[in-house]
Amino acid sequence: MAAETDHAATTLASTERMTVSTLKSASKADSFVAAKRICYLVSHGFAARMVLQSSLMQETERRGIQTTVLCPQGVDQDLRRYERPGVLDFESGEFEVSKLTHGQISELQRYFREPITNNPALWSRHLYNRNSAKGWIRWRADLFLLIHRLCYGSKRVSKLVTRLDRRIHRSPAIAEQLRRLQPDLVVSTYPVAAFESTCLLEAQNLGIRTVGHLLSWDNITCKGRFIAPPDDYISWGPIMTEELQEHYQVAREQIFECGVPHFDAHLQLVDRQQLESILVAQGIKPDRPYLFFGMSSPVFAPHEIDIVEHLAGQVEAGEYGSDMQLVIRPHPQNVTGFMADMNWLPRLEGLRSERVAVNLPLLAEGRLAWNMEQSDLGILVNLLAGCTVCLNSGSTLSIDALMHQKPVVLTFFDADEELPWWKSARRIAEFPHYRKLLATRGVQPVGSFSEMTQTIHALLATPDRGAADRKHALMRECGSTDGMSAARVADALLEIMRGSTSHSDTLLTGDSR
Repeated sequence: MAAETDHAATTLASTERMTVSTLKSASKADSFVAAKRICYLVSHGFAARMVLQSSLMQETERRGIQTTVLCPQGVDQDLRRYERPGVLDFESGEFEVSKLTHGQISELQRYFREPITNNPALWSRHLYNRNSAKGWIRWRADLFLLIHRLCYGSKRVSKLVTRLDRRIHRSPAIAEQLRRLQPDLVVSTYPVAAFESTCLLEAQNLGIRTVGHLLSWDNITCKGRFIAPPDDYISWGPIMTEELQEHYQVAREQIFECGVPHFDAHLQLVDRQQLESILVAQGIKPDRPYLFFGMSSPVFAPHEIDIVEHLAGQVEAGEYGSDMQLVIRPHPQNVTGFMADMNWLPRLEGLRSERVAVNLPLLAEGRLAWNMEQSDLGILVNLLAGCTVCLNSGSTLSIDALMHQKPVVLTFFDADEELPWWKSARRIAEFPHYRKLLATRGVQPVGSFSEMTQTIHALLATPDRGAADRKHALMRECGSTDGMSAARVADALLEIMRGSTSHSDTLLTGDSR
């Protein structure tokens, strides 16, 4: 409890510091503020949701900050709808590292730098490649593990790999683009991506201050080391702050705890009339209760479709009452991309009835992976706000549901199958980011059909059960959840810019730090 009190005091001091900085900025020359420019790197659809589908860009505009969003490929028409020339512009960046080369380098550097065998997320990935892949990928996994056992922990090897990484992930085209844009900050949402690694390296070489504003809570512990760790970070909450300090030795004053910008929607977009319209459009009754099951990719939960079918059968049979309904929402990774299993979609469609709805995510067309339509966020927010219990097998949806203080049931099992650990949904409970959420006791893991049924009955009978733990879990993951996270992020960006040294000469000459 003392540690939480100290952390709360530190967070309050950081918030007050940003607030004071913002108030002071109002009395300074407008020209100073108007000259501020940032470059956001968006290489993933989930980052687009955080940056573009929240109020973040409106908040930065209010502070006189001009933003350029830099994407790894051509800018999709869907993204162009957010553009406001001179305030929010889009560009695409070119970099030389091929997708195949980066994939192999990225995989190899994890074996050099990470405790592969002691990190369940990375170890399960190794075993997945070793046991389910074919040909070169399978042989590569054995080779990389041998390299890990021979070289992990060697400072000399680590330095050599770092130099190699930093040499490969360079792009004169991006360097020239950054010189032309002259941003005060380059903000990365997914630093492990090849494109963003390259942009961060070129920015740092040009003396441009860099910021990590991570799109997801698993990026620090489950994706491998950042090739070019940013100078400053915008953190979701206490857990992410602690991870940055532990894994990257980031000083506390370089971390700004702000919450999650797109989670503000859970307070701002709740609309009972819209929810009723959504449920009617889905073919179920808006005046009756419903369970909400948010699915994951088959890569993480191979037999989740069987669990969903079982639950739908229970609801149809009246197991949870004659009025109970079920809304099933596939993850975007269920619907498209290399992590999807298209055989699931007909099975889901077959579950639709007067008591079971299937809400497909609204994917935007384009090259940005898993980019969602703006309207999809409001649908998700309202479906979660109206549900009685939220079930999922280990996704960020748990935190979305906690934003509404909904009970969360985690289906960490494989229906009636006995799968090896590396393939089983059981392994998700051991991933570092999920282990920390489970430690808060704000979510309820279950390991069988019978345990799932008993837990749902218990939560329906006592809706307030675990409410205090849910609040604690949300505080640990997201810090302040008052609907002002986007404003805090904009304040943090402004403060980081004010604290950075001038780099105009460096931008013109291309000198290194």
